[in-house]
Amino acid sequence: MRQTIISILFTAFSLCLFSQNYFFNNIEASYHRGFIAPHNESMPHLYRGWFSSYHISISGKTTGNKDWHQLYRYPYLGIDFSYSGLGYPEVLGDAYSIMPHIKFNFINGKTYRLNARYAVGVGYLTKKYHYTENYRNTAISSNLNLAVNIMFENEFLFKERYNAILGVGFSHFSNGRTNTPNRGLNIPAVKLGFSIDNSKYQQPTNDSTDYKNNRDNDLLILAFGGMAASYPAGSKLSPRAGITSMYSYPVNLKYRIGLGYDFFYYYNNRNLLSHVVEREQEHIQWHINHGLYFAFQMDFGKNAFFLHKGIYIYDKYNFQDNLFYHRVGFRHTFDNNLVFNLSLKTQFFTAQFFELGIGYKVFLND
Repeated sequence: MRQTIISILFTAFSLCLFSQNYFFNNIEASYHRGFIAPHNESMPHLYRGWFSSYHISISGKTTGNKDWHQLYRYPYLGIDFSYSGLGYPEVLGDAYSIMPHIKFNFINGKTYRLNARYAVGVGYLTKKYHYTENYRNTAISSNLNLAVNIMFENEFLFKERYNAILGVGFSHFSNGRTNTPNRGLNIPAVKLGFSIDNSKYQQPTNDSTDYKNNRDNDLLILAFGGMAASYPAGSKLSPRAGITSMYSYPVNLKYRIGLGYDFFYYYNNRNLLSHVVEREQEHIQWHINHGLYFAFQMDFGKNAFFLHKGIYIYDKYNFQDNLFYHRVGFRHTFDNNLVFNLSLKTQFFTAQFFELGIGYKVFLND
């Protein structure tokens, strides 16, 4: 494993040294120290102290040929490769991930940068739950998982292209509840890194850039569906569906806030309604649930990333474990105002299901 990491590092740094004329002209290697943060009563035994992770990333600075490049101070786009030991090898194993990322410069000076890096991709965990062979792994029941990494970084720029990085962040692994158990792994960490950056310094522009995207208020109506497993561990997948409507207001050229309503429709899986008496279960074919949410959205031309904070307002059979829920996802708006949606609904750091949807957006004049 060590030889493989060294080989990748050597190859990546060599490419970067001669990549001034190519997009991927930034290479970074970093060392992370983190720990498993239990967020469920079934997980405290998974904490085994601090462990090491190793990250390699290649990236390039956006060119400014799109309006959002300038609005977001020429962010970097790239790919992260990582390896983590997870601190409990006989139960959790090791984690490998590959994640596309975007890095924003909140402060973009000639000698110092304050960055935020968001990465989402695929992770492979070498150990998973098994009811006899690995029953202590109460967090993950599949080898292939969604991998997320968020970092806030102080970047110090030295001679020309050599930079040192000090940061703090958070990583997450989850299968989106396509199998159970799926409590997920949450990993806070600190970071120490070094990078070679061949991109040129660009003076940030202000928000007066002529942004071509429509900045009117808008109303979105969207239908979505997905599949999810329930408990006890190993239960079969069952369907989920719903409709969401959201009114949003552009705070500025980059961000929107909004209010929305969710209608959730769940198939009656007996395992989900175990607390309901048997005679009532027989009459429940689907379970209906309603919610209200606050929305925050970052626009990138026709693409958007969003975060919802919701509260359940109707739940006859106490189907949900928590009063609050969250949603994080991506949307793309086509020229005909049709909207594609891919999102993950969660409750207190635990995935509920992936939502795949299609909707329509109406732009409203002030």
